[in-house]
Amino acid sequence: MQTTIGFRRLVAPVGLMAAVLTAAALLWSASSVAASPPHQLAAAAVESIEITSKTTDGVGLTIPYGAGMKKTYRRPSYSRYAAGDVVEFAVEFDQAVSVTGQPQLNVLVGSATRTATYASTDEATVLFEYTVVDGESDHDGISVAANSLRLNGGTIAGASDTAADLTHVALPAQSRHKVDGVAPRLLSVKLVSSTNTADDVLSIGEEVFIKPTFSESVRASIAGPPSITIQIGEEQRQAKWHSDSFGFYFRYFVQEGDLDLDGISIPANAIRLNGGTMQDMSGNHLVLANAGVPSNWEQAVDGVRPTVQQFRIVSDPGDDRTYSPGDAIVIRVAFSEDMRIPEIRTTTEKGSHRVVPALALNVGDQVRWATFRDESENHAFFVYQVQDGDRDENGVSIGANAISLTHHGVNGVVAMIRDAAGTSGWGANDAVLTHARVRNNASHKVGGQSTGDSDDGQQLEKPGTVWPISVAVENQIATVSWGAPDHGGAVEQYVVRLGNANGKNRTVKKVDADTLSVTFNKKQKRDKTYRVEIFARNAAGKGGSEYLFFRVPD
Repeated sequence: MQTTIGFRRLVAPVGLMAAVLTAAALLWSASSVAASPPHQLAAAAVESIEITSKTTDGVGLTIPYGAGMKKTYRRPSYSRYAAGDVVEFAVEFDQAVSVTGQPQLNVLVGSATRTATYASTDEATVLFEYTVVDGESDHDGISVAANSLRLNGGTIAGASDTAADLTHVALPAQSRHKVDGVAPRLLSVKLVSSTNTADDVLSIGEEVFIKPTFSESVRASIAGPPSITIQIGEEQRQAKWHSDSFGFYFRYFVQEGDLDLDGISIPANAIRLNGGTMQDMSGNHLVLANAGVPSNWEQAVDGVRPTVQQFRIVSDPGDDRTYSPGDAIVIRVAFSEDMRIPEIRTTTEKGSHRVVPALALNVGDQVRWATFRDESENHAFFVYQVQDGDRDENGVSIGANAISLTHHGVNGVVAMIRDAAGTSGWGANDAVLTHARVRNNASHKVGGQSTGDSDDGQQLEKPGTVWPISVAVENQIATVSWGAPDHGGAVEQYVVRLGNANGKNRTVKKVDADTLSVTFNKKQKRDKTYRVEIFARNAAGKGGSEYLFFRVPD
Protein backbone atom coordinates (compact mmCIF):
# COMPACT_ATOMS: atom_id res chain seq x y z
CA MET A 1 0.00 0.00 0.00
CA GLN A 2 2.69 2.35 0.85
CA THR A 3 4.58 1.29 -2.23
CA THR A 4 1.75 2.29 -4.50
CA ILE A 5 1.35 5.68 -2.93
CA GLY A 6 5.01 6.32 -3.20
CA PHE A 7 4.96 5.53 -6.83
CA ARG A 8 2.15 7.86 -7.38
CA ARG A 9 4.00 10.53 -5.49
CA LEU A 10 6.96 9.93 -7.69
CA VAL A 11 4.98 9.91 -10.91
CA ALA A 12 3.12 13.15 -10.19
CA PRO A 13 6.22 15.29 -10.05
CA VAL A 14 7.54 13.76 -13.22
CA GLY A 15 4.35 14.58 -15.15
CA LEU A 16 4.39 18.10 -13.86
CA MET A 17 7.95 18.55 -15.00
CA ALA A 18 7.07 17.33 -18.45
CA ALA A 19 4.23 19.77 -18.64
CA VAL A 20 6.48 22.56 -17.58
CA LEU A 21 9.08 21.57 -20.12
CA THR A 22 6.47 21.33 -22.84
CA ALA A 23 5.16 24.79 -22.06
CA ALA A 24 8.67 26.21 -22.02
CA ALA A 25 9.32 24.66 -25.41
CA LEU A 26 6.19 26.25 -26.82
CA LEU A 27 7.13 29.63 -25.39
CA TRP A 28 10.66 29.35 -26.81
CA SER A 29 9.25 28.42 -30.19
CA ALA A 30 6.91 31.42 -30.22
CA SER A 31 9.65 33.78 -29.14
CA SER A 32 11.93 32.37 -31.77
CA VAL A 33 9.32 33.04 -34.49
CA ALA A 34 8.72 36.58 -33.25
CA ALA A 35 12.45 37.42 -33.29
CA SER A 36 13.19 36.09 -36.77
CA PRO A 37 13.99 38.90 -39.40
CA PRO A 38 11.21 40.00 -41.87
CA HIS A 39 11.48 39.64 -45.68
CA GLN A 40 13.95 42.23 -47.25
CA LEU A 41 12.15 45.49 -48.69
CA ALA A 42 12.79 46.43 -52.38
CA ALA A 43 15.48 49.12 -53.09
CA ALA A 44 14.37 52.54 -54.36
CA ALA A 45 14.29 52.61 -58.14
CA VAL A 46 14.32 55.43 -60.73
CA GLU A 47 10.90 55.99 -62.26
CA SER A 48 11.67 58.93 -64.56
CA ILE A 49 14.07 61.74 -65.48
CA GLU A 50 12.79 65.03 -66.86
CA ILE A 51 13.96 68.62 -67.38
CA THR A 52 11.85 70.86 -65.15
CA SER A 53 13.41 74.28 -65.77
CA LYS A 54 12.14 76.71 -68.41
CA THR A 55 14.19 78.43 -71.06
CA THR A 56 12.80 81.75 -69.83
CA ASP A 57 14.39 81.20 -66.43
CA GLY A 58 17.91 82.25 -65.54
CA VAL A 59 19.70 84.93 -67.58
CA GLY A 60 17.13 85.46 -70.31
CA LEU A 61 16.65 88.58 -72.39
CA THR A 62 16.29 91.37 -69.87
CA ILE A 63 15.36 94.56 -71.66
CA PRO A 64 14.02 97.38 -69.48
CA TYR A 65 11.19 99.39 -71.00
CA GLY A 66 12.81 102.63 -69.98
CA ALA A 67 14.23 104.59 -67.10
CA GLY A 68 11.95 104.65 -64.08
CA MET A 69 9.71 101.83 -65.32
CA LYS A 70 9.44 98.75 -63.19
CA LYS A 71 8.27 96.28 -65.80
CA THR A 72 10.96 94.28 -67.55
CA TYR A 73 10.70 92.70 -70.95
CA ARG A 74 11.95 89.14 -70.73
CA ARG A 75 12.49 86.99 -73.72
CA PRO A 76 9.38 85.10 -74.87
CA SER A 77 9.02 81.32 -74.77
CA TYR A 78 12.04 80.57 -76.84
CA SER A 79 13.32 77.01 -76.45
CA ARG A 80 16.99 77.79 -76.01
CA TYR A 81 19.16 78.24 -72.95
CA ALA A 82 21.79 80.96 -73.10
CA ALA A 83 25.21 81.00 -71.49
CA GLY A 84 24.65 81.35 -67.74
CA ASP A 85 21.18 79.78 -67.77
CA VAL A 86 20.62 76.93 -65.31
CA VAL A 87 19.11 73.67 -66.56
CA GLU A 88 17.29 71.68 -63.84
CA PHE A 89 16.88 67.88 -64.01
CA ALA A 90 14.39 66.06 -61.76
CA VAL A 91 15.10 62.37 -61.05
CA GLU A 92 11.92 60.74 -59.67
CA PHE A 93 12.26 57.57 -57.51
CA ASP A 94 9.44 55.19 -56.61
CA GLN A 95 9.85 55.99 -52.90
CA ALA A 96 11.28 58.69 -50.70
CA VAL A 97 15.08 58.79 -50.72
CA SER A 98 17.83 60.48 -48.78
CA VAL A 99 21.01 61.85 -50.34
CA THR A 100 24.46 62.49 -48.96
CA GLY A 101 27.51 63.96 -50.63
CA GLN A 102 27.40 65.28 -54.19
CA PRO A 103 25.95 62.74 -56.62
CA GLN A 104 26.03 63.69 -60.29
CA LEU A 105 23.99 63.19 -63.41
CA ASN A 106 25.79 63.08 -66.74
CA VAL A 107 23.85 64.88 -69.46
CA LEU A 108 24.42 65.37 -73.19
CA VAL A 109 24.67 68.91 -74.56
CA GLY A 110 25.12 68.44 -78.26
CA SER A 111 27.69 65.68 -78.54
CA ALA A 112 29.49 66.65 -75.33
CA THR A 113 28.91 65.02 -71.95
CA ARG A 114 28.39 67.53 -69.17
CA THR A 115 27.90 67.04 -65.44
CA ALA A 116 24.80 68.21 -63.60
CA THR A 117 25.47 68.41 -59.85
CA TYR A 118 23.17 67.56 -56.96
CA ALA A 119 21.03 70.48 -55.81
CA SER A 120 18.30 69.27 -53.42
CA THR A 121 15.93 66.47 -52.42
CA ASP A 122 12.15 66.61 -51.96
CA GLU A 123 10.93 63.20 -50.75
CA ALA A 124 11.14 61.00 -53.86
CA THR A 125 12.50 63.77 -56.16
CA VAL A 126 16.20 64.50 -56.48
CA LEU A 127 17.17 67.70 -58.36
CA PHE A 128 20.36 68.18 -60.37
CA GLU A 129 21.52 71.45 -61.99
CA TYR A 130 23.78 72.34 -64.90
CA THR A 131 24.85 75.87 -65.88
CA VAL A 132 25.30 76.47 -69.62
CA VAL A 133 28.74 77.83 -70.47
CA ASP A 134 29.71 80.22 -73.23
CA GLY A 135 30.04 78.60 -76.63
CA GLU A 136 27.85 75.57 -76.05
CA SER A 137 25.03 74.68 -78.42
CA ASP A 138 22.50 71.90 -78.86
CA HIS A 139 20.03 72.45 -81.67
CA ASP A 140 18.13 69.16 -81.09
CA GLY A 141 17.70 69.51 -77.35
CA ILE A 142 19.44 68.26 -74.21
CA SER A 143 19.35 64.48 -73.62
CA VAL A 144 20.42 62.00 -70.94
CA ALA A 145 21.94 58.62 -71.76
CA ALA A 146 20.77 55.48 -69.93
CA ASN A 147 22.33 54.81 -66.54
CA SER A 148 23.97 58.25 -66.20
CA LEU A 149 23.57 58.68 -62.42
CA ARG A 150 26.88 58.71 -60.51
CA LEU A 151 27.25 58.68 -56.71
CA ASN A 152 30.57 60.58 -56.88
CA GLY A 153 31.40 59.38 -53.33
CA GLY A 154 27.93 60.16 -52.00
CA THR A 155 24.84 58.01 -51.42
CA ILE A 156 21.24 57.76 -52.53
CA ALA A 157 19.25 55.45 -50.25
CA GLY A 158 15.65 54.46 -49.75
CA ALA A 159 13.92 52.98 -46.66
CA SER A 160 16.12 51.49 -43.96
CA ASP A 161 19.10 53.13 -45.74
CA THR A 162 18.93 50.61 -48.54
CA ALA A 163 21.05 51.82 -51.45
CA ALA A 164 18.91 52.95 -54.38
CA ASP A 165 18.99 51.22 -57.71
CA LEU A 166 20.47 53.86 -60.08
CA THR A 167 19.72 52.17 -63.36
CA HIS A 168 17.35 54.07 -65.65
CA VAL A 169 16.32 54.40 -69.27
CA ALA A 170 17.60 57.18 -71.53
CA LEU A 171 15.92 60.58 -71.81
CA PRO A 172 15.74 61.44 -75.54
CA ALA A 173 16.60 64.88 -76.95
CA GLN A 174 14.16 67.46 -75.57
CA SER A 175 13.16 69.86 -78.36
CA ARG A 176 11.83 72.39 -75.85
CA HIS A 177 15.15 72.48 -74.10
CA LYS A 178 17.76 73.43 -76.67
CA VAL A 179 21.02 75.23 -75.94
CA ASP A 180 22.39 78.36 -77.53
CA GLY A 181 25.35 79.56 -75.54
CA VAL A 182 27.07 81.20 -78.52
CA ALA A 183 27.29 84.97 -77.99
CA PRO A 184 26.44 87.18 -80.96
CA ARG A 185 29.32 89.07 -82.52
CA LEU A 186 29.56 92.30 -84.42
CA LEU A 187 30.80 91.43 -87.89
CA SER A 188 30.99 94.96 -89.30
CA VAL A 189 29.71 98.52 -89.07
CA LYS A 190 29.10 100.64 -92.13
CA LEU A 191 28.19 104.25 -92.79
CA VAL A 192 25.30 104.15 -95.23
CA SER A 193 23.65 106.71 -97.49
CA SER A 194 20.87 108.70 -95.93
CA THR A 195 19.09 111.94 -96.72
CA ASN A 196 22.40 113.61 -97.42
CA THR A 197 22.71 115.75 -100.51
CA ALA A 198 24.06 114.53 -103.82
CA ASP A 199 27.55 115.86 -103.11
CA ASP A 200 27.68 113.70 -99.96
CA VAL A 201 27.81 116.60 -97.51
CA LEU A 202 25.63 116.32 -94.41
CA SER A 203 24.39 119.57 -92.90
CA ILE A 204 22.67 120.57 -89.66
CA GLY A 205 19.73 118.29 -88.83
CA GLU A 206 20.55 115.64 -91.41
CA GLU A 207 20.96 112.06 -90.26
CA VAL A 208 24.05 109.87 -90.10
CA PHE A 209 23.18 106.16 -90.31
CA ILE A 210 25.53 103.42 -89.11
CA LYS A 211 24.36 99.96 -90.10
CA PRO A 212 25.80 97.11 -87.99
CA THR A 213 25.96 93.52 -89.20
CA PHE A 214 25.74 90.86 -86.47
CA SER A 215 26.38 87.13 -86.52
CA GLU A 216 22.71 86.64 -85.58
CA SER A 217 19.60 88.64 -84.70
CA VAL A 218 20.17 91.07 -81.86
CA ARG A 219 17.82 93.12 -79.73
CA ALA A 220 18.84 96.22 -77.82
CA SER A 221 17.21 97.73 -74.76
CA ILE A 222 15.34 100.99 -74.75
CA ALA A 223 17.08 101.89 -71.52
CA GLY A 224 20.51 103.37 -72.12
CA PRO A 225 20.14 103.13 -75.08
CA PRO A 226 23.29 101.56 -76.52
CA SER A 227 25.28 103.82 -78.82
CA ILE A 228 28.29 103.80 -81.12
CA THR A 229 31.03 106.43 -81.10
CA ILE A 230 31.65 108.26 -84.38
CA GLN A 231 34.47 110.69 -85.08
CA ILE A 232 33.44 114.01 -86.66
CA GLY A 233 36.50 116.18 -87.12
CA GLU A 234 38.12 116.59 -83.72
CA GLU A 235 34.96 115.67 -81.83
CA GLN A 236 33.50 112.31 -80.84
CA ARG A 237 29.72 112.01 -81.07
CA GLN A 238 27.36 109.23 -79.98
CA ALA A 239 24.98 107.69 -82.52
CA LYS A 240 22.13 106.03 -80.62
CA TRP A 241 20.48 102.67 -81.31
CA HIS A 242 17.24 102.89 -83.26
CA SER A 243 14.91 100.32 -84.75
CA ASP A 244 11.79 100.70 -86.85
CA SER A 245 9.97 99.03 -89.72
CA PHE A 246 13.06 99.56 -91.91
CA GLY A 247 15.34 97.62 -89.59
CA PHE A 248 17.81 98.54 -86.88
CA TYR A 249 20.75 100.91 -86.95
CA PHE A 250 22.58 103.61 -85.03
CA ARG A 251 21.48 107.17 -85.82
CA TYR A 252 23.00 110.62 -85.26
CA PHE A 253 21.66 114.04 -86.22
CA VAL A 254 24.30 116.56 -87.32
CA GLN A 255 24.56 119.40 -84.81
CA GLU A 256 25.51 122.99 -85.37
CA GLY A 257 29.28 123.25 -85.31
CA ASP A 258 29.99 119.72 -86.56
CA LEU A 259 32.61 119.84 -89.31
CA ASP A 260 34.49 117.04 -91.04
CA LEU A 261 35.25 117.59 -94.70
CA ASP A 262 37.34 114.40 -94.89
CA GLY A 263 34.36 112.33 -93.81
CA ILE A 264 33.15 110.58 -90.69
CA SER A 265 35.18 107.73 -89.21
CA ILE A 266 34.42 105.13 -86.53
CA PRO A 267 37.06 104.04 -83.97
CA ALA A 268 37.59 100.41 -83.00
CA ASN A 269 35.46 98.91 -80.22
CA ALA A 270 33.09 101.86 -80.39
CA ILE A 271 29.83 100.42 -79.01
CA ARG A 272 28.74 101.61 -75.56
CA LEU A 273 25.86 100.01 -73.63
CA ASN A 274 25.19 103.05 -71.41
CA GLY A 275 23.45 100.84 -68.88
CA GLY A 276 21.39 99.03 -71.49
CA THR A 277 21.80 95.63 -73.09
CA MET A 278 22.34 94.08 -76.50
CA GLN A 279 21.45 90.38 -76.62
CA ASP A 280 20.43 87.68 -79.05
CA MET A 281 17.05 85.96 -78.82
CA SER A 282 18.41 83.41 -76.37
CA GLY A 283 19.75 86.08 -74.05
CA ASN A 284 23.47 85.90 -74.84
CA HIS A 285 25.12 89.29 -74.55
CA LEU A 286 26.81 90.82 -77.58
CA VAL A 287 30.60 90.69 -77.73
CA LEU A 288 31.43 94.40 -77.85
CA ALA A 289 34.21 94.50 -80.42
CA ASN A 290 34.48 96.05 -83.87
CA ALA A 291 37.19 97.05 -86.30
CA GLY A 292 37.64 100.75 -86.99
CA VAL A 293 36.14 102.40 -90.08
CA PRO A 294 38.37 104.99 -91.80
CA SER A 295 37.24 108.42 -92.92
CA ASN A 296 34.97 108.43 -95.96
CA TRP A 297 34.73 111.60 -98.05
CA GLU A 298 31.28 110.48 -99.19
CA GLN A 299 30.11 111.13 -95.63
CA ALA A 300 31.51 114.63 -95.17
CA VAL A 301 29.88 116.87 -92.57
CA ASP A 302 29.33 120.62 -92.70
CA GLY A 303 27.32 121.76 -89.71
CA VAL A 304 28.87 125.23 -89.59
CA ARG A 305 26.48 128.12 -90.21
CA PRO A 306 27.83 130.97 -92.35
CA THR A 307 28.20 134.37 -90.75
CA VAL A 308 28.25 137.97 -92.00
CA GLN A 309 31.84 139.14 -92.37
CA GLN A 310 31.82 142.51 -94.11
CA PHE A 311 29.71 145.18 -95.83
CA ARG A 312 31.03 147.25 -98.70
CA ILE A 313 29.38 149.72 -101.05
CA VAL A 314 30.74 148.83 -104.48
CA SER A 315 28.75 151.19 -106.72
CA ASP A 316 30.34 154.37 -108.14
CA PRO A 317 28.66 157.64 -107.11
CA GLY A 318 30.84 159.67 -109.49
CA ASP A 319 33.48 162.26 -108.92
CA ASP A 320 31.33 164.20 -106.47
CA ARG A 321 30.89 161.04 -104.35
CA THR A 322 27.19 161.73 -104.29
CA TYR A 323 24.27 159.67 -105.66
CA SER A 324 21.50 161.45 -107.50
CA PRO A 325 17.91 160.28 -107.97
CA GLY A 326 17.87 157.24 -110.26
CA ASP A 327 21.38 156.14 -109.24
CA ALA A 328 21.78 152.62 -107.86
CA ILE A 329 23.56 152.02 -104.57
CA VAL A 330 25.01 148.52 -104.57
CA ILE A 331 26.06 146.93 -101.30
CA ARG A 332 28.17 143.80 -101.27
CA VAL A 333 27.82 141.57 -98.22
CA ALA A 334 30.63 139.10 -97.65
CA PHE A 335 29.86 135.87 -95.76
CA SER A 336 32.23 133.40 -94.17
CA GLU A 337 31.63 130.84 -96.94
CA ASP A 338 29.94 130.38 -100.30
CA MET A 339 26.26 131.19 -100.29
CA ARG A 340 22.95 130.19 -101.85
CA ILE A 341 20.07 132.64 -101.88
CA PRO A 342 17.26 130.96 -103.80
CA GLU A 343 14.51 133.03 -105.35
CA ILE A 344 11.14 132.14 -103.91
CA ARG A 345 7.92 133.16 -105.56
CA THR A 346 4.54 133.08 -103.90
CA THR A 347 1.07 134.07 -105.05
CA THR A 348 -1.45 135.96 -102.96
CA GLU A 349 -4.72 137.69 -103.75
CA LYS A 350 -2.65 140.71 -104.69
CA GLY A 351 -0.66 138.77 -107.28
CA SER A 352 2.73 137.08 -107.56
CA HIS A 353 5.51 138.12 -105.21
CA ARG A 354 9.24 137.63 -105.40
CA VAL A 355 10.51 136.71 -101.95
CA VAL A 356 14.15 137.66 -101.44
CA PRO A 357 16.19 139.11 -98.58
CA ALA A 358 16.41 142.87 -98.12
CA LEU A 359 18.95 145.16 -96.47
CA ALA A 360 17.93 148.23 -94.46
CA LEU A 361 19.99 151.32 -95.42
CA ASN A 362 20.07 154.47 -93.40
CA VAL A 363 19.76 157.37 -95.87
CA GLY A 364 19.76 160.47 -93.74
CA ASP A 365 17.08 159.94 -91.15
CA GLN A 366 15.14 157.54 -93.36
CA VAL A 367 15.33 153.77 -93.72
CA ARG A 368 15.47 152.62 -97.32
CA TRP A 369 15.39 148.95 -98.37
CA ALA A 370 18.00 147.57 -100.75
CA THR A 371 16.73 144.42 -102.41
CA PHE A 372 18.83 141.33 -103.01
CA ARG A 373 19.88 141.18 -106.65
CA ASP A 374 22.44 138.39 -107.08
CA GLU A 375 25.06 136.22 -105.44
CA SER A 376 28.60 135.16 -106.27
CA GLU A 377 30.50 132.62 -104.24
CA ASN A 378 30.53 134.08 -100.72
CA HIS A 379 29.06 137.45 -101.73
CA ALA A 380 25.49 138.70 -101.85
CA PHE A 381 24.60 141.95 -103.64
CA PHE A 382 21.80 144.29 -102.58
CA VAL A 383 20.65 147.25 -104.72
CA TYR A 384 18.74 150.42 -103.84
CA GLN A 385 17.77 153.02 -106.45
CA VAL A 386 17.92 156.57 -105.09
CA GLN A 387 14.57 158.38 -105.13
CA ASP A 388 13.72 162.07 -105.33
CA GLY A 389 13.98 163.56 -101.87
CA ASP A 390 16.64 161.16 -100.59
CA ARG A 391 19.44 163.08 -98.88
CA ASP A 392 22.37 162.08 -96.71
CA GLU A 393 25.25 164.55 -96.55
CA ASN A 394 27.22 162.33 -94.16
CA GLY A 395 26.97 159.26 -96.36
CA VAL A 396 24.76 156.20 -96.06
CA SER A 397 25.12 153.83 -93.11
CA ILE A 398 23.84 150.41 -92.09
CA GLY A 399 22.40 149.59 -88.69
CA ALA A 400 23.15 146.45 -86.72
CA ASN A 401 21.39 143.26 -87.84
CA ALA A 402 19.98 145.01 -90.91
CA ILE A 403 19.36 141.99 -93.15
CA SER A 404 15.70 140.95 -93.22
CA LEU A 405 14.23 137.71 -94.57
CA THR A 406 10.63 138.87 -94.14
CA HIS A 407 10.63 142.42 -95.53
CA HIS A 408 8.56 141.31 -98.52
CA GLY A 409 5.57 141.24 -96.17
CA VAL A 410 3.99 137.96 -97.30
CA ASN A 411 2.76 136.11 -94.21
CA GLY A 412 4.27 132.70 -93.66
CA VAL A 413 6.87 133.01 -96.44
CA VAL A 414 10.47 133.62 -95.49
CA ALA A 415 13.44 134.28 -97.73
CA MET A 416 16.58 132.18 -97.36
CA ILE A 417 20.27 132.83 -97.01
CA ARG A 418 22.14 129.56 -96.67
CA ASP A 419 25.54 128.11 -97.31
CA ALA A 420 26.28 125.92 -100.31
CA ALA A 421 26.57 122.61 -98.41
CA GLY A 422 24.87 120.00 -100.55
CA THR A 423 23.79 120.39 -104.15
CA SER A 424 20.23 121.48 -103.49
CA GLY A 425 19.36 124.85 -104.95
CA TRP A 426 17.96 125.72 -101.55
CA GLY A 427 21.31 125.39 -99.80
CA ALA A 428 21.69 123.79 -96.41
CA ASN A 429 22.75 125.63 -93.24
CA ASP A 430 20.96 128.91 -92.51
CA ALA A 431 23.23 131.92 -92.16
CA VAL A 432 23.68 133.75 -88.87
CA LEU A 433 22.57 137.28 -89.79
CA THR A 434 23.67 139.16 -86.69
CA HIS A 435 26.30 141.84 -87.35
CA ALA A 436 27.58 145.16 -86.04
CA ARG A 437 26.47 148.49 -87.49
CA VAL A 438 28.35 150.11 -90.37
CA ARG A 439 29.13 153.80 -89.86
CA ASN A 440 28.38 156.60 -92.33
CA ASN A 441 30.50 156.43 -95.49
CA ALA A 442 31.39 159.90 -96.67
CA SER A 443 32.34 158.53 -100.09
CA HIS A 444 28.74 157.53 -100.69
CA LYS A 445 26.56 160.55 -100.03
CA VAL A 446 23.04 161.04 -101.34
CA GLY A 447 21.45 164.26 -102.52
CA GLY A 448 22.47 165.22 -106.06
CA GLN A 449 20.32 167.31 -108.36
CA SER A 450 16.82 166.04 -108.92
CA THR A 451 15.81 165.18 -112.44
CA GLY A 452 13.85 167.79 -114.35
CA ASP A 453 14.50 171.28 -115.70
CA SER A 454 15.63 174.15 -113.57
CA ASP A 455 13.34 177.01 -112.73
CA ASP A 456 14.51 178.97 -115.73
CA GLY A 457 13.99 175.96 -117.97
CA GLN A 458 17.51 176.22 -119.31
CA GLN A 459 19.24 173.27 -117.49
CA LEU A 460 19.63 170.01 -119.43
CA GLU A 461 18.05 166.95 -117.85
CA LYS A 462 20.12 163.86 -117.14
CA PRO A 463 19.23 160.66 -118.97
CA GLY A 464 16.96 158.17 -117.28
CA THR A 465 17.91 154.63 -116.20
CA VAL A 466 18.80 152.04 -118.81
CA TRP A 467 16.36 149.12 -118.80
CA PRO A 468 16.22 146.20 -119.36
CA ILE A 469 19.67 144.58 -119.54
CA SER A 470 20.44 141.14 -120.96
CA VAL A 471 23.63 139.15 -121.49
CA ALA A 472 24.23 136.39 -124.02
CA VAL A 473 27.32 134.20 -123.64
CA GLU A 474 28.64 132.07 -126.48
CA ASN A 475 32.03 130.35 -126.35
CA GLN A 476 32.80 132.38 -123.22
CA ILE A 477 32.28 135.65 -125.15
CA ALA A 478 29.71 137.96 -123.54
CA THR A 479 27.43 140.26 -125.52
CA VAL A 480 25.51 142.83 -123.47
CA SER A 481 22.27 144.39 -124.74
CA TRP A 482 20.02 147.01 -123.17
CA GLY A 483 17.03 149.20 -123.70
CA ALA A 484 17.16 152.98 -124.03
CA PRO A 485 15.82 155.00 -121.09
CA ASP A 486 12.14 155.89 -121.41
CA HIS A 487 12.50 159.19 -119.54
CA GLY A 488 15.04 161.92 -118.82
CA GLY A 489 17.25 163.91 -121.15
CA ALA A 490 18.64 162.79 -124.46
CA VAL A 491 21.41 160.20 -124.33
CA GLU A 492 24.78 161.15 -125.71
CA GLN A 493 26.72 158.09 -124.62
CA TYR A 494 26.33 154.71 -122.91
CA VAL A 495 28.98 153.45 -120.50
CA VAL A 496 29.18 149.66 -120.07
CA ARG A 497 31.37 148.16 -117.35
CA LEU A 498 32.05 144.41 -117.13
CA GLY A 499 33.97 143.02 -114.19
CA ASN A 500 34.10 140.47 -111.43
CA ALA A 501 31.08 140.11 -109.19
CA ASN A 502 32.86 142.10 -106.50
CA GLY A 503 33.26 145.07 -108.86
CA LYS A 504 36.99 144.62 -109.50
CA ASN A 505 38.98 144.04 -112.73
CA ARG A 506 36.50 145.98 -114.83
CA THR A 507 36.60 146.41 -118.57
CA VAL A 508 34.85 149.61 -119.73
CA LYS A 509 33.31 150.25 -123.15
CA LYS A 510 31.70 153.52 -124.24
CA VAL A 511 29.36 153.64 -127.22
CA ASP A 512 27.21 156.31 -128.85
CA ALA A 513 23.52 156.85 -128.28
CA ASP A 514 22.47 154.77 -131.28
CA THR A 515 24.23 151.63 -130.06
CA LEU A 516 22.27 149.32 -127.73
CA SER A 517 24.65 146.35 -127.50
CA VAL A 518 28.32 145.68 -127.14
CA THR A 519 30.50 142.55 -127.25
CA PHE A 520 33.44 141.93 -124.90
CA ASN A 521 35.83 139.86 -126.98
CA LYS A 522 37.93 138.65 -124.07
CA LYS A 523 36.83 135.20 -123.00
CA GLN A 524 35.33 135.02 -119.56
CA LYS A 525 36.13 132.18 -117.14
CA ARG A 526 33.78 129.24 -116.98
CA ASP A 527 31.50 128.76 -113.96
CA LYS A 528 32.22 132.24 -112.68
CA THR A 529 29.87 135.11 -111.88
CA TYR A 530 30.38 138.55 -113.48
CA ARG A 531 28.68 141.90 -113.07
CA VAL A 532 27.58 144.30 -115.80
CA GLU A 533 26.86 147.97 -114.99
CA ILE A 534 25.33 150.31 -117.60
CA PHE A 535 24.32 153.96 -117.43
CA ALA A 536 23.54 156.68 -119.96
CA ARG A 537 25.31 160.02 -119.99
CA ASN A 538 24.89 163.51 -121.44
CA ALA A 539 26.20 166.98 -120.69
CA ALA A 540 24.02 167.20 -117.57
CA GLY A 541 25.61 164.13 -116.09
CA LYS A 542 25.01 160.44 -115.89
CA GLY A 543 21.70 158.75 -115.51
CA GLY A 544 20.80 156.06 -113.06
CA SER A 545 23.00 152.95 -113.05
CA GLU A 546 21.57 149.47 -113.56
CA TYR A 547 23.32 146.21 -112.69
CA LEU A 548 23.06 142.67 -113.91
CA PHE A 549 24.94 139.61 -112.61
CA PHE A 550 25.48 136.60 -114.86
CA ARG A 551 27.33 133.32 -114.67
CA VAL A 552 29.37 131.87 -117.51
CA PRO A 553 28.25 128.27 -118.14
CA ASP A 554 30.68 125.50 -117.23
